[in-house]
Amino acid sequence: MSRFQPLQPRGFTLVELLVVIAIISTLMGLLLPAVQNAREASRRNTCFNNLSQLAKATLAYDGSKSTLPGWKNKFPNNSIAVNATVTWPIPLLPHLERNDIYQTIETGSTSSSALTNLTGSTLSIPNIPIFQCPSAPAAGDVTGIIAYAGNAGSGLTMATGTTTQAKGDGVLLDRVGTGTYSAAKYSVDSVSNGDGTSSTLLFSEKTSNLLSSQGIWTTLITASGALDWTTSLMPQVPLFGLPGADSNDILRPTSKTINATTSAAVGLLGLPSSTHPSGVVVGFCDGHVQYLRDSVDSWVYAQLVTSDTKFNASASLPSRYYTNSRRANFWLEDYTGTPPYLLNEDHYK
Repeated sequence: MSRFQPLQPRGFTLVELLVVIAIISTLMGLLLPAVQNAREASRRNTCFNNLSQLAKATLAYDGSKSTLPGWKNKFPNNSIAVNATVTWPIPLLPHLERNDIYQTIETGSTSSSALTNLTGSTLSIPNIPIFQCPSAPAAGDVTGIIAYAGNAGSGLTMATGTTTQAKGDGVLLDRVGTGTYSAAKYSVDSVSNGDGTSSTLLFSEKTSNLLSSQGIWTTLITASGALDWTTSLMPQVPLFGLPGADSNDILRPTSKTINATTSAAVGLLGLPSSTHPSGVVVGFCDGHVQYLRDSVDSWVYAQLVTSDTKFNASASLPSRYYTNSRRANFWLEDYTGTPPYLLNEDHYK
């Protein structure tokens, strides 16, 4: 028998096991945020792609019609006497390779004469993936959801006593006009002749920040009058801009304009928002898409929404800065100090 006994294998000591667990926990703690950030970056890239496609479809629409779609457009089926109009997504459907859905609406019928939803009629309309943000709250079985909104400006007429929404007050204007309220025609060339397409907002996300759900692109809007940002229907309408209750009421949240958190502000229903951290994805009138941080000043936002900001050097503050939008002037004049007339990318990047 050998005088040397073979060594018996031994397990980890308690201290060694705890050290291994601590190392694994540390690595997991470092890895999980990176995975979550990668997922969010992927979702945000999806929004970039969606808004890029929407912007290109809008430019294609403008190229064929020599005008931009409106925040209010005639119901596609002219043979139906319906006291309601459709928002911008429906006119864009043929340019988004969904002419099948457009034809369904164009040849279908609805008995509604008030504010309602197309999916509540005899029409069967599916959800469209390009209208949805993967980071937005799930909408369950709701059909016609959309995470993106169009720039409608204030939705007001140019001035007291006029009947047309000002050209330059937003981009997607009233393309219907009823009674004494006339339709406004506005094109990409019009934007180019103002502040320029690269510094004028066309689309933005509008998905969260105290909103109960995403918008509904099949929502019908009353055919008469200006845009009422205070209506209970507003969360469903895919529009953003310069909200208010009347011609001069700003209704701007006291916290911040983008991703506002002031629940008492009615204007919240007409401002950009998202579930992405610290900003929203937006599309501009030249087709480019970028991430707009939610710390931008309200006067910067007002100039991005309007497309024809002017400057009168001989006037005294706060009347030096003005636009064709009655409400935007109040956003600019409310600024304490001297905001620069011309924006540069440093103001909103």
